Amino acid sequence: MSDTTHCESLHHEAFVYSSDGQYVDSLAPLVGDALDAGREVFSVVSPRNAGLLHDALGSRAPSVTWVDATDWYRKPVRTISGYDAILRSLPSGASAFVIGEVQFGSDERAWTEWTRYEWLLNDILRRYPARVVCPYDTRELPRAVVADAARTHPRVLEHRSARPSALYDDGTGTWSKDFAVEAHLPERAADVDLGDELTPLTARRALQVVAGRAVSEARIGEMRLGIS
Repeated sequence: MSDTTHCESLHHEAFVYSSDGQYVDSLAPLVGDALDAGREVFSVVSPRNAGLLHDALGSRAPSVTWVDATDWYRKPVRTISGYDAILRSLPSGASAFVIGEVQFGSDERAWTEWTRYEWLLNDILRRYPARVVCPYDTRELPRAVVADAARTHPRVLEHRSARPSALYDDGTGTWSKDFAVEAHLPERAADVDLGDELTPLTARRALQVVAGRAVSEARIGEMRLGIS
């Protein structure tokens, strides 16, 4: 059985399931184990699935931090920033157990953006002592999204045991190249006067000048948020 008592760094796992019973039977015991180990537990799931877990956990449910996934997973950059803030605020020596139920949206563009998010999470949050389990419901998600779960997660959860994913792409494989963004940037970036002191405001203005027309306005908006 996979270790749930402590993580020195990020353990990112995909959990593919096809029934409510499978969902509860696999996740509720892991939540209980994490609580027993004194870990911070965050359940970022849909209201429906929160109800299932609440019922299964009974009197232990109030010990879990519950977050509505439909509000949490609106924009990848905001979600990453939110997780970074939560995990950065963990007490010294503490670790977290997170159920992160990504809301993939209803079109191919959203599917791609959130799949990219899942893949990038391995690098962005790698330093944090956390186990993050991402459920994938085969009854609702597109087949391609479910198939990519094994490529974006280093580990896969089957029932209550986790194992390395044989399909995981750490960035050296051919699959991850699909996420490479070809940006036609100028050969030399424009010179930008940042003034005597670099602040978020001057950095955002510099980004606007350098990115110019080479990057979409949506991307610039995400990069501004990252700078802030």
